[in-house]
Amino acid sequence: MYRKTPQVLARLADKRDAILTAAAAVAAARGLDDLTVHGVAAHAKVAVGTLYGHFPNLDEIVAALVAERLAGDLAAMKAAADLAAHQWADPLRGLGAAIAVYVHRLRASPRLTTSLTARPAYRTGIVRELERQIGRAASRGKIAKQSSAILAMGAYGAVNASILASMDDGSRRKHGPALVAMALRTAGVDNDQAWEIATMTSELVAA
Repeated sequence: MYRKTPQVLARLADKRDAILTAAAAVAAARGLDDLTVHGVAAHAKVAVGTLYGHFPNLDEIVAALVAERLAGDLAAMKAAADLAAHQWADPLRGLGAAIAVYVHRLRASPRLTTSLTARPAYRTGIVRELERQIGRAASRGKIAKQSSAILAMGAYGAVNASILASMDDGSRRKHGPALVAMALRTAGVDNDQAWEIATMTSELVAA
């Protein structure tokens, strides 16, 4: 029985990564909904048959892209939240930092945003992280103890709706701190404190 050598496995992994990188580039330019197998293969400079050797269909490519993007966004949100919470000894600022990173990363790839945020797996992952951060702030008495899940879904929906609206009319009416402040207010933070945290954490993310 033939067994793939470590060198062969490494080459296969590299090829798979190259296909995903190409798919991510196409998705960033056109959105997930406009991905095609032939388009990804052409961008990756591989034959369609080679692509199918790694991904049996387009849905598998999209699922891998969403999972990869979600993992990156969650890692960035958690790192920013931990840094802010440690730096200011305040989990509420940790929540603000997590939201600020989320906003920053979504606005960096506007064509991908519409289709990405509508994917259930992506939405669930981000909402759970927001729920965790809200629960941490509530446990320290920084915000009123309510349903963290409901507040997290509200914050997620408010931010995404505003980003998508500004994309539709071509405006920049909702800049980063405004989006963060809105999400914090949705999570139960009073307006003045929400703006203070939003400005501080948005500057941290931009630095």
